[in-house]
Amino acid sequence: MKEKVVIWKRLADYKSVEHCLVTASATDITVSSAIAGTVDERAFEINYSLLLDSSWIAKEVYIEYIIDGSPQSWHYVNIAGGWLGGNDAQPLHCDCIDVDISVTPFTNSLPVNRLNIKPGQSAQIEVLYFDVMARNVFTTKQAYTCIDEQTYKFEVADGSFTAELTVDSDGMVTNYPGLFERMYSYTQ
Repeated sequence: MKEKVVIWKRLADYKSVEHCLVTASATDITVSSAIAGTVDERAFEINYSLLLDSSWIAKEVYIEYIIDGSPQSWHYVNIAGGWLGGNDAQPLHCDCIDVDISVTPFTNSLPVNRLNIKPGQSAQIEVLYFDVMARNVFTTKQAYTCIDEQTYKFEVADGSFTAELTVDSDGMVTNYPGLFERMYSYTQ
């Protein structure tokens, strides 16, 4: 995959459509995405970009959004010992090399591609979680279990959420039951 376009729609608590462009080179992967939708009959817009290394490790996250007419943005950079960003002068200390953005299924692709787990294997990770709709950033533990080459069980480590994700040959979500569904995909 050198370049892939994916369009997802959200099926649950709010409605949205996402247009995501993923571009891979020999040294890094860049992601640029735009999401538009409505929640409680109010429009919102979210744009995010990610810089990943070629192993799918997150290096930089930029999210800008307008919810309730209020523009906000987050910019975090992965540095030794944590993430520097937000309004904090000190880094957020964690071993997170993955990020999870609540409004997109794309970020599930990071651990699916990076972990390279085989059927029957599981891995627990710590992620920097961006809950965009609640306007909150925090770390959390998650687990991924490979059921087969195209199916992964995703769960929050405390057991509060579980989903069985279907992915394509590039590790991109095609179906996230009850939350997201891929509408279109094109690879060059």
